[in-house]
Amino acid sequence: MLLIIIVFLLTRTAKREPTSTSSAVLHIIWDWLVDYGRSFLGDYSEDAMPFLATVFIFILTSNWIGDLFGTTFEAMNIPFRTPTADISVTGGLAIGMLLWIHTWFIRHFGIKKYLKIYFEPMWWMFPLNVLEHLTRVVSLSLRLYGNVSGEHLVVAILSLLAPFFLPVPMIALSLFTGFIQAYIFFTLGIVYLGSMIEEGGGSNE
Repeated sequence: MLLIIIVFLLTRTAKREPTSTSSAVLHIIWDWLVDYGRSFLGDYSEDAMPFLATVFIFILTSNWIGDLFGTTFEAMNIPFRTPTADISVTGGLAIGMLLWIHTWFIRHFGIKKYLKIYFEPMWWMFPLNVLEHLTRVVSLSLRLYGNVSGEHLVVAILSLLAPFFLPVPMIALSLFTGFIQAYIFFTLGIVYLGSMIEEGGGSNE
């Protein structure tokens, strides 16, 4: 909720004061995201980026919450778990991402081109093509869950072994790896959508 409020205030400021610093920073970030997506999505990048960027921000925030506040809550005996260190959360994110990709494709190219994907290059490839799309859900969810939960486990163990020396540099490293994991999930979403556009005969140029 805090993240939503912050973004809402920033976007309001950007609309009211187009020459403000926050507006300039937001435009720079947005232009970079759209340009990055164009290498996979072509002219569809700007249309697809709002959802993809939202998922990136959500995962990044979830990762960083655990890095910054997890140890504090645990020290106060308050049960706390990094959201993306829970397989149900990463599974939900993966399912949501794939559902959005498929509905986005149908909305832009129609049901006929969508069904065509499952029968390429030969009709008898249908079961394998369906399996390929289902395994993407497993791949996305397990990759994010395994990396985040493993990273926090290592930080917790090292903090117990050397509580006065290692936590700060390890937390800094966790913040970096948390960004990388969010970036990978975000990029894979772009790649999967780009591959569907290419397989369905749409142009991503």
